[in-house]
Amino acid sequence: MRKFWLGLVVVFAACGGAAECVKSTDCASGYSCMYKVADACSAGGECVKDVTGIQCFALETYCGCDGSTVNAGCGFSAGYATGPATGSLLCQK
Repeated sequence: MRKFWLGLVVVFAACGGAAECVKSTDCASGYSCMYKVADACSAGGECVKDVTGIQCFALETYCGCDGSTVNAGCGFSAGYATGPATGSLLCQK
């Protein structure tokens, strides 16, 4: 059984690791749909494990690719935001 489980982990990691999503309800329990900030507007949604335990709740906001504000920071997985972001902290109006 141990070798079988290890094989599944290796296959899962080789395929990219995270399931694709559009919204958090597309993800399994304990996961949220998040977008890599580094990928900017080309980011696709990934099911990322929810952050648990003590959190600082310091919120970082970015300009979303659709002009809305997306959130990142403490309480979110490092390097991820709630939607695709331009990388700019403020949206140009």
